[in-house]
Amino acid sequence: MSATSVECIWIMGDPSKGKTMLLCGIIDELKNQLSEREMLSYSFCQANDMRISGATAVLRVLMLLLVNQQPSLAPHIQEEYDRSAKTLFEDENAWVALSNMCSNMLQDSSGRRFYLIIDALDECVVDTKNLLDFLGQTSQSTIYQGATMQI
Repeated sequence: MSATSVECIWIMGDPSKGKTMLLCGIIDELKNQLSEREMLSYSFCQANDMRISGATAVLRVLMLLLVNQQPSLAPHIQEEYDRSAKTLFEDENAWVALSNMCSNMLQDSSGRRFYLIIDALDECVVDTKNLLDFLGQTSQSTIYQGATMQI
């Protein structure tokens, strides 16, 4: 059984330098080149839109895109949803439930390479530390390859 791989690139730069457009180009290119063993998921944060400015929103989007690519991951969400229904995604325990589900999804796909892209991480204004901790834990429990790019 092969290990799961999560790829990380941190792109930093001042506002209005083109980081989001660069990521859109990277996403488009990755979509065109993914193999059967690779999965791409991405989320865009925006501080002035509460729907997409928190850690739980980021995980919801990442998980949705992963399930769309690999429907066999859906039971990780369905089991929890059957127990908690809609409150699973909205109440004060949402972060714990979602981070556990996402971790299970990533571990269940052994041997796959994941590209997780989060744009404007600095605009994730709700539970940012939780998201950073999750990303750190994910990278420690998988084969992590990372790079930083300054623009």
